[in-house]
Amino acid sequence: MPSLLQKARLDYKPKLPKVLRAPIGSISIAWGETTESMADQSKLRELFPHTYGAPIVRFIEVTNTKPSNPRKIGVVLSG
Repeated sequence: MPSLLQKARLDYKPKLPKVLRAPIGSISIAWGETTESMADQSKLRELFPHTYGAPIVRFIEVTNTKPSNPRKIGVVLSG
């Protein structure tokens, strides 16, 4: 029998930003500036060689009339 916490986790419905609720064909990527940490740049570059310094990416909703190629994306959450 699941605990109250397990039930709450199963019932949780994450909130999606409006742009991610749009049809996949109307979501586009807007590339921003590259990032840089305020301290420990060399250590972070060593620990995260494939992602350190990568540009900020935003998802934007666009009007699209042609099909797009599939995209693979990853998300890094930081708190």
